[in-house]
Amino acid sequence: MTKLRGNKPLVRETDVFERTDPIIVELYPKHLLVRLKGKRGELATIDYAHLLDIARDLQNLRRRLRKPPRVKPRARRSKVAKDVAELQRIFDA
Repeated sequence: MTKLRGNKPLVRETDVFERTDPIIVELYPKHLLVRLKGKRGELATIDYAHLLDIARDLQNLRRRLRKPPRVKPRARRSKVAKDVAELQRIFDA
């Protein structure tokens, strides 16, 4: 495994293209930088701690989407509501 030390980044070109330019990932000891090849302007700088939070959020979202939704049981009518319904039935008759 490559350890990231000092200020020198580890630069890798991906197989993913944005229009005609491949995406470049630069790994620094505390963050990563995403940019397009041939462009010096960065598209995004992401701290590793935030990247881990995003990965956990995605994992939780996938887990929630896989589970079937819980069906709430129907609420029981209270005794008062039953009595009111019974009285209305008596008086309407």
